[in-house]
Amino acid sequence: MSAMVRGANLKDILTLACLHFESTAPDSLCAILLIDPTRGCLHQGVGPNLPQAYLDALEGLAIGPNVGCCGTAAYTRQISITDDISTSPRWAKFAHLAAEHNLASCWSIPLLDGSREPLGNFAIYHHAPHCPPPNVRLRGDRQALTRIMLNLLSNALKFTPEHGKITVTATVDDRGLGILVRDNGIGIPADQLPNLGKPFVRVTGQSDERKLGTGLGLFISRSLVELHGGRLDITSEAGAGTNVTVSLPAARISAAQAA
Repeated sequence: MSAMVRGANLKDILTLACLHFESTAPDSLCAILLIDPTRGCLHQGVGPNLPQAYLDALEGLAIGPNVGCCGTAAYTRQISITDDISTSPRWAKFAHLAAEHNLASCWSIPLLDGSREPLGNFAIYHHAPHCPPPNVRLRGDRQALTRIMLNLLSNALKFTPEHGKITVTATVDDRGLGILVRDNGIGIPADQLPNLGKPFVRVTGQSDERKLGTGLGLFISRSLVELHGGRLDITSEAGAGTNVTVSLPAARISAAQAA
């Protein structure tokens, strides 16, 4: 969004989106293809770390079933995943092209407008056969879980400068689900950390007193997490940022079919 505000062109914005994803997913190579409404096909948008010859070959790619991942995703308007291009019928006409550029897997996500009309595709490639992590379903109160995340993100936004960074990551293992909300904002003094999460306790000494809330957000979030059998932990360093981790037990996690 900040790039848009600064007047960046569409290609620059799409490139930033690809580079940001690649920075969070090592070994991934991303591309964004756009739909040409006049020709009814895909044309290259950006792929900052993909070979230009490969992107050139995608120009004018048809939209339809079994047209690689991107043509298929634009046609079905659903995510299209190929974990091994060399063995996929969907890639029969294009496997040689991918092999020439050492691309072994592709996941393509359709980009849809508000009416679910396709605008393009976000494609993720790897040099080796690669499966996305399995979908999981979290069992809990939807409104409560939404409130937890809104409170944590609201706090992060409130105390992170305009050009700061906020990230949300989720991990699943044998212990359950972990959600980390991390910012590089103004942080919290060490002597105030033990009291955070208690009702009406607010961090003092912040640079902008107008940003102080009621002191109930973290208390409510922690209470809701604990009602789900989990815990909420906070680490922070003044001037460096804050990490808030929500841990929910494995009993609340179940497998879910991919869409």
